Amino acid sequence: MEANPNDNSYDSLVEDEIKFWSKELIKSIRKGIPINLDYSNSRLFKASEKSNDLYFHPEIYKAMYDKSFLLNQSTIEGGKALDLVCGPGWLARELNRRGMDVEGLELNPFLVDVANLYSKNRKNKEFSLKYSVSDLNKAFFEKEKYDVICADSGLHHVSKIDRLFRQISKALKPGGRFVFREHIDRDVPISILNIITLPLVFIAGYKNYWKVAKKARSLIKETLYMVINRGETVEWGSAFEDVGASKIVSCAKKYFDVKIERYSFSIFTPVRIIAESSLDLNKKIKWINYLMRIDRKLNQNGFYGECVEFLLIKR
Repeated sequence: MEANPNDNSYDSLVEDEIKFWSKELIKSIRKGIPINLDYSNSRLFKASEKSNDLYFHPEIYKAMYDKSFLLNQSTIEGGKALDLVCGPGWLARELNRRGMDVEGLELNPFLVDVANLYSKNRKNKEFSLKYSVSDLNKAFFEKEKYDVICADSGLHHVSKIDRLFRQISKALKPGGRFVFREHIDRDVPISILNIITLPLVFIAGYKNYWKVAKKARSLIKETLYMVINRGETVEWGSAFEDVGASKIVSCAKKYFDVKIERYSFSIFTPVRIIAESSLDLNKKIKWINYLMRIDRKLNQNGFYGECVEFLLIKR
């Protein structure tokens, strides 16, 4: 799906996107302090401690999604940062705590209100932290304002990636950094690799054979769809899910100098099955760590996964 900001249906899609992520945040807040709200202090309430939803369980999520690269490369003490598609604000908040003036931009007014409210008494008051509503398909940035512009897994919801990356380049100071972690399209070889590695979950002790069979069937259908449609992936999730995913890597290399480029999640499906299983938590973490080590080896040997991390420098 290509979301065109000038199309008559665009406002309706924006409304659907806002509703979707508002509901997701409300659902997660009911279970505790979610990762995307406060990375350092996330936790589940006692009633939700046995939750198998990987996006709500801090220990499981952090075992799967290592944010250290994003955080460390985005940190310039005393610098000025811009966090794009910031959601309820975890990344901007962490950078502020590390001694930076930070602005966060987000399409969803409800998420912006939550971010500002939560940060009121939880920020480094020696530096500024502000969240604002912005449609990144239409945004214009001030010239050479930021030392760092960063994003965590939200750029694939922006359809006008080429335009946005030009605005980012303009907004960075000379030698400024553009740092992000992003979901990109899964290609046919990676889909096949996910199918081949599914039996690993049985070695870990997972016993729901029917669910694995259903997941394998879904992956096979997805792979055939991509082959028939020449790489186009099946639409899912929110209204703007993956609208910009296919353009992210090419536009990154088009407008910036690449200092670091690395991939992960060549075998996301087996990892997710373990993460959402009813296995003992310690066993889950052990197997997630093991599978992620395999994943890193695959990435080092030329398999491009579903996730990419970039450290880019303004030309």
